[in-house]
Amino acid sequence: MDFARALAEAVRCLRVKLRQRQRQRRRNPAQPHARPPDPQLPGARPPEDSVAADGHSRRSCQAPSFSGITSLDRPPGLEEPTAWARMAFRQLRRKKDKEQGLLQAQREAPPGSVVTDPEAPRTAMRVYCFGPDSAEETEVRDIANLPGLVGKCPVLWIQVEGLGDADTIRELGRLFELHDLALEDVVSGYQRPKAEEYEDHYYIVVREATGDGRLGTSQVSLFLGKGFLITFRQGPGEAWNKIYERISREMGRIRTGGVDYLAYSLLDASLDTYYPVIEKIGEVIQGLEDEIIAQPEQGAMARIHGIKRNLLDVRRAVWPFREAINTLQRDEEDIITEETRRYLRDLADHTFQLVDLVEAYREITSGLMEVYLTSVGNRTNEVMPVLTIISTLFIPLTFIAGLYGMNFRPEASPWNMPELSSPYGYPVVLVVMGTTAMALLLFFWRKGWIGVSRRFWGLGKPKQRRRRGPD
Repeated sequence: MDFARALAEAVRCLRVKLRQRQRQRRRNPAQPHARPPDPQLPGARPPEDSVAADGHSRRSCQAPSFSGITSLDRPPGLEEPTAWARMAFRQLRRKKDKEQGLLQAQREAPPGSVVTDPEAPRTAMRVYCFGPDSAEETEVRDIANLPGLVGKCPVLWIQVEGLGDADTIRELGRLFELHDLALEDVVSGYQRPKAEEYEDHYYIVVREATGDGRLGTSQVSLFLGKGFLITFRQGPGEAWNKIYERISREMGRIRTGGVDYLAYSLLDASLDTYYPVIEKIGEVIQGLEDEIIAQPEQGAMARIHGIKRNLLDVRRAVWPFREAINTLQRDEEDIITEETRRYLRDLADHTFQLVDLVEAYREITSGLMEVYLTSVGNRTNEVMPVLTIISTLFIPLTFIAGLYGMNFRPEASPWNMPELSSPYGYPVVLVVMGTTAMALLLFFWRKGWIGVSRRFWGLGKPKQRRRRGPD
């Protein structure tokens, strides 16, 4: 259960408990503030109103499970639905306040300052040192041991996961002479994909897709220099698992391609995370299109807007990456070889393909909105003739009923509705009203506005006016 569903279930349980208290107060007027036993507490009896007076059973209120939600830490013994809702709202408020405080601190700091989130994952470093003949993987817990690995292998890849340790990030920047502005962008909350050229290295930012149910993106930063590659991730991910396997098993040319080919492989793996997302969006669009054509529902418009928002997020993450690839292809520092530039052109083609898919799905989604509005309009047009016919039937009937509803006394004048004194006056009026309604229905049927077609009764096609040809 994701956070939105769990929070909605907690709010629903809170409403159920409030209704139980109101019913308990109505039953016991002497104790207006008495609280009914909570069915979630140990030893409590089931609620008496679990079955309503009409015999229909009500859905029991169970405390939602937040076990699969990493953003909430459930305190022990917290099982009451009311407490769940209060806890969720408090943690959301605290999280938003902390994000605002971190952004304010980063704005007030001087340019080039490394201001990290105190609650960010702790920084962990892993070093891959490999070449054509050997590959070595080392977990570095003390950054003082890192200088001994520099220059040991043709390719040095330092992978940093977690951005909670500002001192480690500054020490890495000092050791490899990384620019302070680039380090500031590493720890900032959101950076658009880009590639910046410095004196002896490149700073590259790419965003990769994360999440199963809802689309999300995480920032990945790369420092590409001569003989070294440093990557910063906000947390662990699965996008580069195949890269680790290729390095350890010597698959492909990743061992012999150099550090620039390694950077291309990582960028390509990060970009490939959007293909499952685009495929999933395509399946949702296809199912939504069939649903809208068959029977549009009220929630279809909200789902369409959600799809458009996801497509916009993908477009924001992929569109600027084209300019980053162009910057790497125009390398003048001899960091990227001519062979790797060919692979970068292939990566640019993948980027264009993703952008084309996003634009195509955006157009389809806009068409879905028009189809939805057209379907709703057609349903309204189908209902309006029925309502019009019903109103037309009751117009003469209302006139007759209103005519004889006037309060004229027949004994005051012989002209004051003498038929009211007739013993057959009421049946005659009913017959007249029924005949009028039947005559109108027959007229509408003959015009083909209601009922089955004329072919069903063997009357042939409806009469059509013959068009006169040109003189």
